[in-house]
Amino acid sequence: MTIPGKSSGKAYTPPPFPAGLAPGRTSPSAKRLQQALKDTGWLDRSVPLSDTYGPQTQKAASGFNRKHNLHATGRPNDPAIGRRGWDLLHQLANGN
Repeated sequence: MTIPGKSSGKAYTPPPFPAGLAPGRTSPSAKRLQQALKDTGWLDRSVPLSDTYGPQTQKAASGFNRKHNLHATGRPNDPAIGRRGWDLLHQLANGN
């Protein structure tokens, strides 16, 4: 039996990094990013999931990047999730 929020002991593999996911763009993968940000406490649960990588998602991603020293574009307030950030975010969201 697996307790929610706890690791099952199996190695977790994050979902593949999506092509076309970028601040200000529309992509179905934005919902997966937003859900992971919600699951880790970076995005308020009241924000509806959307295909748009809008301002609230950008602000949450920027905070996550800053906390974990991940800057896909090299900017200190980077709102873009890169491959390393995507992987770490999903690992944390899944209790790993």
